[in-house]
Amino acid sequence: MKNKTFNIIIIVLSAVIFMSFAISTKGLGHLIGQLKNLNYFWILLSSLLMVTYWIADSIILNIFAKSLSVKQTLWESFKMTMIGQFFNSITPFYSGGQPAQVYFMMKRDINCGVASSILAMKLVVYQGVLAIYSIIIVILKFTFFKNNMSNFFCLAVLGLIINAGVILFLVLASINKRVTKGILTFILTILSKIRIVKNVNKVLLRVEEELDNFHKNSVLIIRNFGTLIWVSLFTAIQLTAYFVIPYFIYRSFNMNSADFFNMVAVGTFLNMIVTIIPLPGASGGSEGGFYMLFGMFFRRYYIVSAIIIWRIITYYFCIAFGSIFTIVEKNSGTISEVA
Repeated sequence: MKNKTFNIIIIVLSAVIFMSFAISTKGLGHLIGQLKNLNYFWILLSSLLMVTYWIADSIILNIFAKSLSVKQTLWESFKMTMIGQFFNSITPFYSGGQPAQVYFMMKRDINCGVASSILAMKLVVYQGVLAIYSIIIVILKFTFFKNNMSNFFCLAVLGLIINAGVILFLVLASINKRVTKGILTFILTILSKIRIVKNVNKVLLRVEEELDNFHKNSVLIIRNFGTLIWVSLFTAIQLTAYFVIPYFIYRSFNMNSADFFNMVAVGTFLNMIVTIIPLPGASGGSEGGFYMLFGMFFRRYYIVSAIIIWRIITYYFCIAFGSIFTIVEKNSGTISEVA
């Protein structure tokens, strides 16, 4: 509860600081004037792209659930997606969504190991597709990045390395339990020495049980090549929808001279950078990154308004709509222990 409260304070404080900066820079009247003159057709399309992102995520969850013979409707998968979006948005490194989703599935009589396997495999595919997506973009747009964003390239590479590390560890867990257990034992031993973990043996027994379940279920999924193809396709759609949003926001300011693919490439680049920011929703870093990277496309007096719209659609919508689903589930006794 203390961590949750602290994270929410960080989010609110970041929003207040940014809005204060936006108002002090151009004035409240100027900001309101810009928002009134927007082409709201493009804002609507931007919002629909965010909904597309959520729906694609729900479909991916549903495909993985069915591959392990879990009875879960698409609507239930959508609710779990929105709960995950909420908890991801209020925790550092987007780390809170999966524990909440596991608990949500367990309340529906889904085995913890099966639920963990579904979400872990989804994470592997997501990170894998994201890494491939990012590498392709960097290769295709290498000259553009070199000429315009060379100072940020190291941060983007660090983000890719972190994603690759997550993928490698989860893949290792799916194919070699012994090595994975050895790595986790080493980490837990260090954590116990610095008094972060108290009962190492108890934790190890639980980890070993979860590894067995994860290994067994991940093998079933990996053998189903068709499932991997489908979820990879929907993940690519999901990512593309997210990365196109800044371009649609750009068009809402009645501008059209920027290259569509360059803006999508910059959106991908920005995503690689904010991955390494250890704050809820990458607060502060996301806004600053957007300001510096997309400033080459937006006219300078529009960029602050563009950031506000982008963060509302891609971040605060996740908190707002996700909180509704979380409150409903909490009242029905589903997520109360996680919250």
